[in-house]
Amino acid sequence: MSQFNTLKNKIFSLDKLKMKVESWKTTGEKIVFTNGCFDIIHQGHIEVLARTADLGTKLIIGLNS
Repeated sequence: MSQFNTLKNKIFSLDKLKMKVESWKTTGEKIVFTNGCFDIIHQGHIEVLARTADLGTKLIIGLNS
């Protein structure tokens, strides 16, 4: 599978995300969320995402426009 397809499979509409979250909750996943504007990604972004990911088993990232 190409990297693009791997990434594409991790982007959800709000409705599909709601269904995913409910599914994850039923299996005991710990879901964490962060958001931001990642137009020019830098070391600070990477650190925040890595630290946030460490707090749970599933990370949801909201992208601000």
